[in-house]
Amino acid sequence: MITLKQFLLALFFALYTTLAIPSICRADAQADLQAGNAALEQGDLERAEKLLAAAAVALPQSVEAQLALAECRLKMGQLDKALEKYREVLKLSPDHPAAKKIVEGLQGAGQTFAQRMETAAMLNKLGAFAQAEAVARQALAMPVEPAQRGEARFLLARTLLLLNSATALDESVRVIQDGQHADEARVLAALALLVQQEPNLARVDSLLKDLPETPAVAKPQRDLALLLVKIEDETLAADVSGKLAATLKDIPSSPFRALIETRAFTKISAAARQKIQRSDLNGALEILWPMVASGAVPTNDDVLKPIKLEGGWVDSRQSKGQHWAQVGQLLGSAGTAESQRQGAKSTYLGQWLAAQVLLEATERETANPVALELAAKLAAVSHVSENRKAGEPISKADEIEAEFLRQLLPKLAGDAQHMQWIDLAAALMERTRLAGDVEAGYAEFSPLPWNARRTLFVAAGEPRRRWLWILAQLSAEIGT
Repeated sequence: MITLKQFLLALFFALYTTLAIPSICRADAQADLQAGNAALEQGDLERAEKLLAAAAVALPQSVEAQLALAECRLKMGQLDKALEKYREVLKLSPDHPAAKKIVEGLQGAGQTFAQRMETAAMLNKLGAFAQAEAVARQALAMPVEPAQRGEARFLLARTLLLLNSATALDESVRVIQDGQHADEARVLAALALLVQQEPNLARVDSLLKDLPETPAVAKPQRDLALLLVKIEDETLAADVSGKLAATLKDIPSSPFRALIETRAFTKISAAARQKIQRSDLNGALEILWPMVASGAVPTNDDVLKPIKLEGGWVDSRQSKGQHWAQVGQLLGSAGTAESQRQGAKSTYLGQWLAAQVLLEATERETANPVALELAAKLAAVSHVSENRKAGEPISKADEIEAEFLRQLLPKLAGDAQHMQWIDLAAALMERTRLAGDVEAGYAEFSPLPWNARRTLFVAAGEPRRRWLWILAQLSAEIGT
């Protein structure tokens, strides 16, 4: 027979399951929605689709969740699935203006010329450039006045440029010949030429020459074209790098923008390497810093202080991936070159900035090996400070390395990376022990006296066993 106590417990768990678990699920779904929107903004469509699909299932009455998934699938080119989701949005919100326009545009039925143009512009704004091209071509094929046809052709030329289509240049030339948007189209044609593998700079110059400074000219695109011309001159790399973020601000995430960023990175990073080879740390920083942050280049006084990384042009609208990690590597190389030249008088500014950049990288598979290499290079330029006092790091390089290793540990993955981290941490502690201060090295990674909650732990398994054995050996030597 069930006792009263058992009955009350069963009732409690039933109520908990009914009330608490759904709220937890809703919280998880909101987290998926937020993370999915972030991935969508970064251009990681596959990850965004998985997160947003889960959120849409868990939140079937959420217009925001259904709309986000619809936009994601539209960008992925999954038109039927996108149309299905946009229709679900309209079931939840029948007067939703964006969803109505896109459904009408994708169905292609009963739209006027103005509606098609508006739909194409909206699709461009959403990043669905292939779909925008199709709608723009539909508008262009309609029996309309010459002025309207000129508007449609100009919209098509802009869309083809964002798509990085091989026909963007030809379409821009047609707009120039029509005359209606000739000045703006000259800028589009120049940009189409500048992203070619071997740009015809003479033709670009002729297109941009004597271009009137009027509102009719798309100034952001014109400024970008003029800046991309300079990119071919290595001596102007710092000037170009410093201005790219502002000129790219109005260029939406697109195949065209991605190509510009890749081409700019290739040219400008090559110029930075030349500065590094000449041991010109300041020159290299002037080129590299605008890639990851806006504002003035940090100074020696900023070493071992938090650095704000935002407003740069590398991966500014994408995840901080491969290019971001390469900037970290170049900054580290600049710092190493300075340290090898200056010895104990080195500022270590390059290494500190490299550490901050690598810690913020999102593609850890690329960044972690570079980060561990940076820590090893810091160890290689360690010089015992002449005026060092007991309890202090033996050098500024060791102080930076220890701080970097502490922040890097949670970002590592796999036994191999953890073992490499242990080697670096153990070597740092050994350098301090040989300097006659074993306690100072130990305290970089574990408090004295022992406190399990404040001790840094590596991953489970063999790395953890080895790490604890090293700490135990040092602890025994200290006598704690």
